[in-house]
Amino acid sequence: LDAQNQLYLAVMLAALPPMAASEAVPAALQDTWGDFWLFRFFINAAGYASILVPGYLLIQYFKRKNYLETGRGICFPVIKSCVFGSEAKSAHQDDIPLAARSEPVESSTARQVFKLLFCAVGLQMDEFLQGTIDI
Repeated sequence: LDAQNQLYLAVMLAALPPMAASEAVPAALQDTWGDFWLFRFFINAAGYASILVPGYLLIQYFKRKNYLETGRGICFPVIKSCVFGSEAKSAHQDDIPLAARSEPVESSTARQVFKLLFCAVGLQMDEFLQGTIDI
């Protein structure tokens, strides 16, 4: 680039932040189909699916190939803990005596309601604080 083009490029780059910060958006751009909530929903769902679907397929592949028995290498501990868990489990749950099985502790309804309310209030406070910080 010669000096004149470099100067022109520098002026254009310096002008970009003020142009981007201006709130004047043409009316034609405001009514585009990209502003439709259903379109944004599908874009968001596609973003999540781009992670979840390959992850699901990898887990199914590792289980089908019995990677827990045949796996080795540097990634084996990570794959083992993510796909199969950290505890060694028997192939047959019936082999474990009934006395050794631990039954989940039933929590009361009041305790579950308290947990739900605690989490809901915490989320609302988080959203409120995030909104006040963004102002």
